[in-house]
Amino acid sequence: MSDSDYSAADFVEDLNISKTVLYKKFALLLEQSPKEFIRTIRLKKAASLL
Repeated sequence: MSDSDYSAADFVEDLNISKTVLYKKFALLLEQSPKEFIRTIRLKKAASLL
């Protein structure tokens, strides 16, 4: 998560799956979008650094 420009599109590329499949899996498993997931991880990391 050191790349501040990392986005859901980059996540799709890294996992080598379609955007639709990624969003469906996130909705089913985590009940949030990939964008929200990335934001949550970043916020947790920032909180731990404080």
